[in-house]
Amino acid sequence: FCRPLHCQLLFLKEFGAYSSNMAFDPLSLAYHEAGHAIVARHFGCELIDIFISLDDQCGGATVTACGLNEWQKGLIALAGCAAEVLAGHAVADDPDRAWEYVKDASDAQQAVGEITGLDIGDDGFRNAYDALEVEAEELIRRPPIWSAIVALAAVLAERHAITGATAMSIIDPILSGFAGHSQRASTPQPELSDTA
Repeated sequence: FCRPLHCQLLFLKEFGAYSSNMAFDPLSLAYHEAGHAIVARHFGCELIDIFISLDDQCGGATVTACGLNEWQKGLIALAGCAAEVLAGHAVADDPDRAWEYVKDASDAQQAVGEITGLDIGDDGFRNAYDALEVEAEELIRRPPIWSAIVALAAVLAERHAITGATAMSIIDPILSGFAGHSQRASTPQPELSDTA
């Protein structure tokens, strides 16, 4: 998982392994955003759009508010980094990407705080955060979810931006057979008339 980025950057700089000219891998962004989007979809959210920006080395996934609880919000926040790491495309040594990891960790910390009522320094907070992190990794390792992440990341890496409808047309068939997948936000099916 993505551990504190500032520690990784200090280590890399201290041992000469860091260069500001390191090659950038667009698949890292694609896996990151696909991780967020797939887990949000898994919990029943509609996807609006997903994009990656190679110029800014960032991306985003816009989803509808869909009545998520705080734990689910935390899982979505951590799923991006987890997918990136699991795919072997993490670029945590890139300072231009640092804000993205920090934002995801901050969102997850807020979710843990809302659930537990604890602040970051309180006893038990780190244990709750670690449990959330482990669950996010376990969730994305499930074969249907991982297959959907891989499929969406491939398209996103090629196109750099896709609509939610396109994303859902790629991932819904993969997730539809998964017993834990929420059906509440699935694409509406046309109603059939009773006349034959």
